[in-house]
Amino acid sequence: MEELYESVKDVVLSIKSWLQHLANNVTKTRVLIRKEEKTLTDMGIPCIVRKQSHVCFVTWKKPIAERVKINVDGSSLGNPDQAGGGEVIRNEKGMVLAAFATNFGIESNNEAELRATIEGLKLCQHIGAFHVDLECDSKIVVDWMLKLKCTVWYLWDFGEKLLNLMSLFEIQVSH
Repeated sequence: MEELYESVKDVVLSIKSWLQHLANNVTKTRVLIRKEEKTLTDMGIPCIVRKQSHVCFVTWKKPIAERVKINVDGSSLGNPDQAGGGEVIRNEKGMVLAAFATNFGIESNNEAELRATIEGLKLCQHIGAFHVDLECDSKIVVDWMLKLKCTVWYLWDFGEKLLNLMSLFEIQVSH
């Protein structure tokens, strides 16, 4: 009888090992119901639920002749947390004239967006591009640029830097 128990145990371990191997190689799965998830968890098989992603198509419009287009973005892992920003400057042919990416340290998302915009305009100034179409995904920063006023007190210094830089350019801002 004891040999039968060991054989059943061996079979269960083999099945469990086989299921773990299959689970590690699964790339797509439907959403598990709780009973299935509990069964797999009880067997020691990790359940990784993959969220269904949404595909978003993006288009880019070229600037008109004699202008450059800036696409700028800043982000923060938390609010605040490690932050960074970057930008791409392209001409009317879509050719990249300059680009950058940098780490800003611990900052809020709005500060990162604002600083990325400032650094991007400095880069435009450096390459001599003063007719600029600036596209930013931060509605707050775009509103500040259109109203010529930063409304968040702890960002006033950066807001002032941005407004001073903007005065050097013929600039169109969009979200």
